[in-house]
Amino acid sequence: MAETLGLLLAFLTLLGNLSVFHCKEANVTCIVHEDCILPCSFRPSGTVVIHWYKQQTPVHSYYYNKDQFGLQNKHFSGRTFLFNAHILQGNASLLLRRVKVQDKGRYKCYTSTKKGNHEMFVNLALKAMIQSVTMEMGEGVVSCSALNIYPSPSLTWTTDPASSLGSLPNVTTTTADHRGLFSVHSSLLIGSNLSSDHAYFCSVAAADRCQVWTASWKNQEDMTAVEGHPLAIPCVAPHPLLNFSLTWAFSSSTSSEPSAVLLRYDSRSRGSSSLWEGQAELEPDRAVEGDGSLWLRSPDSLEHSGLYVCTFSALHSKHTVQTRLNVTTAPQSVHQEIVERSRWCTVSSVAFVFTIIILLALPQCLRQRAARGASPASRAYGADEMLNVTAVHISGPHSSSIQISIQHLQASANQEEAEPDKPGSNNLKPTNGLLPHYVVEEEESFLSVKPLTPARLQENTAEIQDEDRGIAEKMVSNN
Repeated sequence: MAETLGLLLAFLTLLGNLSVFHCKEANVTCIVHEDCILPCSFRPSGTVVIHWYKQQTPVHSYYYNKDQFGLQNKHFSGRTFLFNAHILQGNASLLLRRVKVQDKGRYKCYTSTKKGNHEMFVNLALKAMIQSVTMEMGEGVVSCSALNIYPSPSLTWTTDPASSLGSLPNVTTTTADHRGLFSVHSSLLIGSNLSSDHAYFCSVAAADRCQVWTASWKNQEDMTAVEGHPLAIPCVAPHPLLNFSLTWAFSSSTSSEPSAVLLRYDSRSRGSSSLWEGQAELEPDRAVEGDGSLWLRSPDSLEHSGLYVCTFSALHSKHTVQTRLNVTTAPQSVHQEIVERSRWCTVSSVAFVFTIIILLALPQCLRQRAARGASPASRAYGADEMLNVTAVHISGPHSSSIQISIQHLQASANQEEAEPDKPGSNNLKPTNGLLPHYVVEEEESFLSVKPLTPARLQENTAEIQDEDRGIAEKMVSNN
């Protein structure tokens, strides 16, 4: 009897040992959309039963040496895995793939073996990292936004040089999508309060302040360059950067094509590639220190006028500088101006010379007409009589063309003198190698010099005889 009671007491003691739970707790933080491991271990002893729960919701089960999905919640379907090859070594950890915001919470790992039962709790926290901060600048507004963040982030504004942002109202909104991820957007109303010398900084910080992203934007004053003259478009990082990349983008003011990256630079390799090889480049020694100014060796008004955007990208930071460039055609040189002035002076001189010739010929013409007793033939004036100018000195870039014209007239006259009369010709032949005879006539408000043909000579003689008769009759009536 005593032996039986001893065996019963030993069995109850063993049963009590089997009911003891060894509780542990762990905290795990995972990244949204990435895989996550929830740790759990036990003392291996033959066959084991494993159950994972989120609060009271079945997540994953294992018994009879295989996974059991009959009771698994649909939210976890296809996303839970055990490390089956390591279960016999006491590893009951759960692999949760593509974690979601809804997966956060408290999990329980329950294991049971011949040596007893074991529970372990895992607190799962999630975070969606800040991937980028985007800034844009419009008419009187600077905007900043960051997307798909968890938990909800914070956003702040600053300027360089420092300014009172209290006078610059901003509107900031934070929204969550169907996945539970947050997006923050803020617009800073600057109007015309700050000049183009200011850079605007937007900082987005994670809820635990372990991650802070900063972006900046600066619109520089428009630049004007002379075609063919080298210039530098400034772009300097606002603070020292490590392991950064630099890009220059360009959109032409004479084309509707979208902007294109014309130059790339990497500070780690100190290598660069340019779409405008030999035309656009950086200074390597200064670029590695954060001076990314772009040098244009020979800008062209059609190809290089437009909008230039310089962007520094580094870990958790992005800085943009925007500049509009207008390339104008080169002005006239001093030599070109002198030639142009000389051309106009020559034209004025020629006009003056011909005016003097007309003024010299007109009085002589009038005196000849006043000689009433002269014969009609003597009242036809030759160019050698009327234009009593033996030489005119002409200088300037067009003097050769004027001299050629005069020589051409003289040559034509000599040629006509050498040729015999042609049938039907009414022109008078020049004599003694001089130009043919000309007559000065009044036409409305100007004088004209025309060749004196036989028909014109007869007409001119008849007019003079009529005038002579009129004068004679007037003298007789007066007597």
